[in-house]
Amino acid sequence: MQLGWLPTSGDHVSMIVTAFAFAFPPQLLVCVFGFIGRNIVVGTAMGILGARDC
Repeated sequence: MQLGWLPTSGDHVSMIVTAFAFAFPPQLLVCVFGFIGRNIVVGTAMGILGARDC
């Protein structure tokens, strides 16, 4: 989708920064909250997804 949020000139650095800023930290945060809330399935799943994407 071309929503105009990122330039289409091929600036992959800004896309990587956006992914690291808005995708991976929330997944790792949900991982921690999953283990704090004693939901092992959610904690493990989000931990795997967050670590895999980094």
